[in-house]
Amino acid sequence: MIETASTAGLSVLKRMYAAEAEYLAAGGPGSADFTPLAPFFSREVVLYQAETLPYGGTWRGHEGIELSAG
Repeated sequence: MIETASTAGLSVLKRMYAAEAEYLAAGGPGSADFTPLAPFFSREVVLYQAETLPYGGTWRGHEGIELSAG
């Protein structure tokens, strides 16, 4: 099968969701190792969550993403 930009993107997305499932199955934030998810996020990632959510705010970097969910 010839890989196109679309199939390559889908492959990355599937691997990211598999890593997220592994992370959550291992206990998620505060319990699990973030290493399986790290390659899918830039070290400069910025995550914005609505202030009305339980963990609302602006989260920066890998450390921020880990803290945002727990």
